[in-house]
Amino acid sequence: MGHKGNYFVITLLLFISLFGLLSYIFDFSGIRFYLEFIVLIGLLVFGFFSVILIYNRSNFGYILSAFVSTVALLNLVLLYFKREMSTLLFAALIAAMTAFIVSIVNIGERRGMPKVPVVLETYPGKKTARKKTTKKRKKKRKK
Repeated sequence: MGHKGNYFVITLLLFISLFGLLSYIFDFSGIRFYLEFIVLIGLLVFGFFSVILIYNRSNFGYILSAFVSTVALLNLVLLYFKREMSTLLFAALIAAMTAFIVSIVNIGERRGMPKVPVVLETYPGKKTARKKTTKKRKKKRKK
């Protein structure tokens, strides 16, 4: 997948996973709500920076995106044990896992580097002897 494809996929997956997390945060009350809301704001800020870094073709953007998707995935798994499963929670879990996998796959990829052809050099060494070939003798045809 190209650079713009990765950018679009990671942006969409982070949006889905953070939206799923947002919809479940408002079910809490008291100190749990404030803790989850602070975590969500932190994920939104780091997710925004990771998407900007991915757009600028920085390798650190993929690392930050993997971190954000990991924290969102852990938070969604904890919500799964506290609440009942719904379609939105399932979609958010799948989106966070996919964003993590796409980010991890693209961490080591170098972009913008020219492809240099590989030149194989041959070194003069011992010359091998030719194989002896035998000539087939032609039989004289009788006329």
